[in-house]
Amino acid sequence: MKKIFIVFIVCCLLLSISGCGGEQGGEYSCTIRITCGELLENIDLLDEEKRSLVPEDGILLDDCVVSFSEGDSVFDILLRAVRENNIHMEYSTSPVFNTSYIEGIGNLYEFDCGAESGWKYSVNGEIPSLGASAYDAGDGDIIEFFYTLEAGEF
Repeated sequence: MKKIFIVFIVCCLLLSISGCGGEQGGEYSCTIRITCGELLENIDLLDEEKRSLVPEDGILLDDCVVSFSEGDSVFDILLRAVRENNIHMEYSTSPVFNTSYIEGIGNLYEFDCGAESGWKYSVNGEIPSLGASAYDAGDGDIIEFFYTLEAGEF
């Protein structure tokens, strides 16, 4: 009887720590894609040596579901997605401002296709006014990082 009681107490403790039902551990999911379709329309502006990096359909990463925890930023999700899919990415961080800046994805970098070219992102079809590292992802969001020739414009 004593063993059963101890097992019961241990099970109760484990359930109270791990939670039961619903979203355990604060896990959520979203969809992310990475595209560079605008380059297809302006391929002549891109250095010849970089043209082979642009996929025929302009998609570097097709819709990919990524799990994340509450408080993860859109940048955190991008970083996870490129690592899991072996896509090259370079970025710089500023600890003072707690921000990250995307320099290049898939070896396509800012300024490769003009003075205003680079990477932007949208969430559910809207382009936020916050950087990706400052924008918290939401459950079910559709995130797209895209290469544009007008990165400086919002």
